[in-house]
Amino acid sequence: MKFSFVENSHPSRRRVLRDALTLALAASPLASLAKAAAEPEAADTNAEDVTFAAGPRPLVQYPQKRPLTLVTTRPPHLETPFALFNDGPITPNDAFFVRYHLANFPTSIDPDSYRLTIKGAVDTPL
Repeated sequence: MKFSFVENSHPSRRRVLRDALTLALAASPLASLAKAAAEPEAADTNAEDVTFAAGPRPLVQYPQKRPLTLVTTRPPHLETPFALFNDGPITPNDAFFVRYHLANFPTSIDPDSYRLTIKGAVDTPL
């Protein structure tokens, strides 16, 4: 394998500019990563640390669940936050993803006024 810089000790201006541009493009992601690492942690705990195409996603809490990443609101679609995967190989039940198919899923009920009715093809409706 021969390197072109060994053969030519006087590179052309065009080659110098091309190599400088290539180096700058290769180093640009490293600069943004270094800047992000140097910044202090954001105080906003109501958003996922990972930025998606549409921006950071909020964390919402549904009944019997810990705060999960909100993907869509109607119908509710919640995902497990990425940070939780660092805790172990098994996802806890209260952190498991949520995909409801009803657009108006109730997030709370009044147990005093709630009635469950069993009827239809049963001998004794309740």
